[in-house]
Amino acid sequence: MMLISDILTKLNNKTCFSKIDLKEAFHQIPMNPDDICKKTIITPFGLFEYHKMPFGLRNAAQTFQRHIDHVLCGLDFVSPYLDDILLFSEDTASYLDHLHTIFQRLNDNNLLINVKKCEYFASEVQFLGHSISSFGVFTIPGKLNVITTLLLPKSLTNLRSFLGAVNFITDLFP
Repeated sequence: MMLISDILTKLNNKTCFSKIDLKEAFHQIPMNPDDICKKTIITPFGLFEYHKMPFGLRNAAQTFQRHIDHVLCGLDFVSPYLDDILLFSEDTASYLDHLHTIFQRLNDNNLLINVKKCEYFASEVQFLGHSISSFGVFTIPGKLNVITTLLLPKSLTNLRSFLGAVNFITDLFP
């Protein structure tokens, strides 16, 4: 899985953006047939076996990220982060070609898109708490407000939580 800082370094000179959201991402991953019986649950109507990966499994996020990384492997104009895919191109012609390539890969792997949450042909998108455009990458002001209004930590546990919250921002913009 890529770090947000790795994703953001690939955006230099890009002007056309898309944000593609996958529909019920984890539920699109088939379970290994040998593991289906291990995920059986009891309902008032009898036993239910998951044939697709349910939410809540310990490694569900990692399994899905590995799958989407495999699906989009080798494409330097796209960065997937779980069920969100960021597409970035230098011009409209390459953007259309890139979009076609992504759609083909998703279709070939039976991955469905949540059309209502997607953005296409955008000069600016919000992705992983950042506003991304040809002018650069900026933290969304509302996200910074949350950090600036945090109470000062008074215990070691509070300090760790505080540092975790602010490190996401400061690692990107030293």
